[in-house]
Amino acid sequence: MNAWPAVRTYLVFALFALVAVLALSLMDPPYPHPSQAESLRLQAFLPVIALGCLGAWLFGNIGLAIQPQGWSAWRKRAAKDIAIGLAFGLVAALLDWTFGVSSLVAKELGVASIHMALPYSALAYVAGAVAVETLYRLIPISLTVWLVSKLRPHGRATITAFWIVAVLTSFIEPVSQTAFLASQPVPLLSLGLFIFIFNMTGAWLLMRHGVASPLFMRLAFYAIWHVALGPAIAST
Repeated sequence: MNAWPAVRTYLVFALFALVAVLALSLMDPPYPHPSQAESLRLQAFLPVIALGCLGAWLFGNIGLAIQPQGWSAWRKRAAKDIAIGLAFGLVAALLDWTFGVSSLVAKELGVASIHMALPYSALAYVAGAVAVETLYRLIPISLTVWLVSKLRPHGRATITAFWIVAVLTSFIEPVSQTAFLASQPVPLLSLGLFIFIFNMTGAWLLMRHGVASPLFMRLAFYAIWHVALGPAIAST
């Protein structure tokens, strides 16, 4: 398998993320929580990108995804992935408007808001999208499935391993985020189910179309949820 196209694709997103991190380092962003500032330091971000390149190389070697060929195919695929992400962003905004999720989480964290103001938010969530997709999806799935493909090169073991790890990793975000809503069962279940479905959709896109698809989807999702509509809803 030729894994380098997957690495090159990942590096395009990584480059934009690194530019965003560098720009933030020259500013004084009002991070809602210290953990966000820590994760977006260049020293912390570079190892994530290095591991992401390894994950992209391993995934390319597995040979599951059929990446678009040619600019026209890439443009159409990106448009579909972005549309999916925007749709998820609108659903997230509706959930927040209905249940006040972001206000509940902010209260539990002891911060004024979980959202950043523009222009910092646009930069932070470009980098954040790449980091989350790398750590929560690309690395664990690629490493596990690649190992299984080497141990069991024939049969359906590779696909089975992919979906087992996809399901497990899709629980990471909802478990970590809905922990703040333990006293609110309806928002807890709604938000947890929503995040799980979002992540499983990203895993499906990764398997079908390669590393770019879930990244496009998450970037579009963050553009609606964290940059455009989320802060407006939280402030009402």
